[in-house]
Amino acid sequence: MIHIGFDARFAGIAQGGVGRYVERVVKALGESKEHFTMTLFLQRFNWGLFSYLDERFRRVLADVPWYGWREQIALPSLFRRARCDFYHVPHFNVPLRMPCPFVCTIHDLIMWEESGARLSTHRKVVARVKERAMRAVVRRALRRAAHCIVPSRWTAGRLTSITRIAPERVTVIPEGADALMRVLSRPWEEVCARYHVALPYVLCVGSAYPHKQTTLIIDAVASLTSIHPHLHLVHAGPLHPPSFARALEGYGKNALGKRYHEVGMVPDEILTTLYRHATAYVSASRMEGFALPALEAMWHHTPVIAPASSCFPELLGDAAMYTTPGDASSIAHAINALIKSPDTRGRYAERGTILARTYQWSRHAEALLQLYHLLHGQSQTDADLTQTGADV
Repeated sequence: MIHIGFDARFAGIAQGGVGRYVERVVKALGESKEHFTMTLFLQRFNWGLFSYLDERFRRVLADVPWYGWREQIALPSLFRRARCDFYHVPHFNVPLRMPCPFVCTIHDLIMWEESGARLSTHRKVVARVKERAMRAVVRRALRRAAHCIVPSRWTAGRLTSITRIAPERVTVIPEGADALMRVLSRPWEEVCARYHVALPYVLCVGSAYPHKQTTLIIDAVASLTSIHPHLHLVHAGPLHPPSFARALEGYGKNALGKRYHEVGMVPDEILTTLYRHATAYVSASRMEGFALPALEAMWHHTPVIAPASSCFPELLGDAAMYTTPGDASSIAHAINALIKSPDTRGRYAERGTILARTYQWSRHAEALLQLYHLLHGQSQTDADLTQTGADV
């Protein structure tokens, strides 16, 4: 039986996109009926997160912060002590002395293609040094990894082009978007009173990084004030980085006043309510590896507006209303079209709901297990050939 080591230190909603990915992958693996054993490496803050899992899962305390020097020194020793057959690092932060064989997940190429856009407004020199160091770590990880997992063909194409990794060493496994369907949403009246949100509103979900281009959505809603004076904009997501989050909220308040609502990182039961009551979900992001919030909105029968670029056309197909990338007037036109035509809104909502059902975490987990077994079998074959050669 294969024994997999899984770096779950990111697990938990508080850690943003990667944390949600880890939590949902492990949960889906736990619901699988496949035969395997898995060692989860966890920190103290999320130690109890997976206590409900069955005897196939073992927990090891790896209270090591990510992206620091301790990750490079302490983590490989913990991995080796667990004596796993295979390891999975679900992000690019693979330790330089990582035991083999292993796979890693690369969610997007923002660190390469949005150079400078993710830098803090303070200590820019330090941030640039860290950014270059992370690129070096990723390149080394890709050279040593048995395989690399990406969530979309678009990401796979960019990865092979930029890093020169061989295409046959990259596997596309779309992520799931169905996790919130099991969450009991909160009553609208409760959410409205707590966050002072009013109908109608458009919703965007994500961090405050500039590449998300949330200011374009703010400009679009502001341009519609004369014809839709009661339209609000709700932005949900981690208030990170803090300097960018403060600037974004200031921009929104200046443009829309009380019609702009920054609700931060809300619990899932609140997020489901925000999805369900939104007139539309809107993204203006320059780059995404996987359109998770857009697909989650579709699961909740909410029409989606997205730029005709990055991974969006591949993943959303004809279920989204597309806009010209970087054009606020195009976003405003799409919002206006959905508000003015209930038939159009209903058509996109229906298409989105059908499409979103094809993105399920159980399918992602099944594909992961198939890849684990395939690569483990290959590594055993290689080891046997090496031993045979040594004996000869």
